[in-house]
Amino acid sequence: SVRITLPKLIVLLGALAGGVMTYVGLFIINSVISFFTISPIELYIFTNGSYQVAKAPPKYLPQGLRRTFTFVFPMFMFAYYPASTICGWGERSSSDCLALPVCGAFFALTLLLWRFGVRHYSSTGS
Repeated sequence: SVRITLPKLIVLLGALAGGVMTYVGLFIINSVISFFTISPIELYIFTNGSYQVAKAPPKYLPQGLRRTFTFVFPMFMFAYYPASTICGWGERSSSDCLALPVCGAFFALTLLLWRFGVRHYSSTGS
């Protein structure tokens, strides 16, 4: 049985908010890429692929993928590390409380990408 204490609740809420920001950011990246492509391309690797990789414990992935999905696309920041702390899997990490700031920074960067895409967009008819 998992006992939810106030610190665990704070980690959980931060992870939920971080997850929302990360997934919205991934869809923004998908949209920005479509500004610069003429034919439609399927970029489900960002959404579905990142969702699938977040299911695996990071220790089973190669170092490059672990870093990519921790720092570039912060899937482990809101999925695995907080869950490890809340469920008591014994892998206590200092990263469990960083979901909100790291995912917030990722979201802010995607908004900057969006602004860049909007400024440099030209339709195929112009």
